[in-house]
Amino acid sequence: MLEVAKAESGYRYADIFPYTVRLLSIAHSAQPSEPPPRIYPQSFDDIYLARDELAAFRISLGRNPIDQANYYAHLKTLGSPELAIINKYFDGVMPEKNDKRFVIAPDDFPAELPQGTSHQMMWYLDEELDYAWVANRIADHILALKLTTQDFVVYRKPSNNGLFLPGFSRSIETPHVHLIIRDKASA
Repeated sequence: MLEVAKAESGYRYADIFPYTVRLLSIAHSAQPSEPPPRIYPQSFDDIYLARDELAAFRISLGRNPIDQANYYAHLKTLGSPELAIINKYFDGVMPEKNDKRFVIAPDDFPAELPQGTSHQMMWYLDEELDYAWVANRIADHILALKLTTQDFVVYRKPSNNGLFLPGFSRSIETPHVHLIIRDKASA
């Protein structure tokens, strides 16, 4: 009886893991050649409906102009954004190959999101770790929050190749995934 209740609730790793892998795979299937348009959704449902476009980086969630300016000003004060992330989340210990440390935390400079939606980041240290490893960590986090596949979206910006383009290239090279989450209290 307990198993039936769990399955009907939608809190199943068997659903969350493949959904997460699919979105992460889309992020690496094509490298866009120009910055995508920014969107400013009115509800989490708008974000959820656009999940494949976000994952493919054909659209991007935007910050409001003041927050965007503050974000770039903050980056300039850091010297090394990568070192700042390592100091903040990984006790200043530099990464090594196959380093499996990670953290999921609120984004300090989130996109402009509708009420009832939060922006979190998964920071990890080895870009070479496969999608399954990343998706497992995200799935565990989503399960701990008692969310379903309808309550979150994940996406990544493409790696930098050459010239940095604001809003297009990663401003921080430390590997990370954006998690956009429906706050259950507002659902």
